[in-house]
Amino acid sequence: MFAHHAYSEKRDLIRMDMSCDISVSTFNRQFIANCNDLSGNGIRFSATEAMSVGDVVDIDIYPKNAITSPLFATAEVVWVEPEETDQFMVGAQLKIKN
Repeated sequence: MFAHHAYSEKRDLIRMDMSCDISVSTFNRQFIANCNDLSGNGIRFSATEAMSVGDVVDIDIYPKNAITSPLFATAEVVWVEPEETDQFMVGAQLKIKN
């Protein structure tokens, strides 16, 4: 018998809501962004820096909860949506490094 999931997620991997700063680095710049959510293979974050689909970035996540280990990953930007403010919502596919 299969267990019924009490969530309405339509993806293979559940998204976890996150609200923490992350460090994003490319080959020529580094900036702080805000992590919105995280799944087993992706991340959604908002940034004031413009990004392009195909950009490869290194991401360092230091959760606010001290019992959660930091996460270091390389990611490829797969979508970018401009926000009403001077920010961009970015979706990236993760490749975990640790």
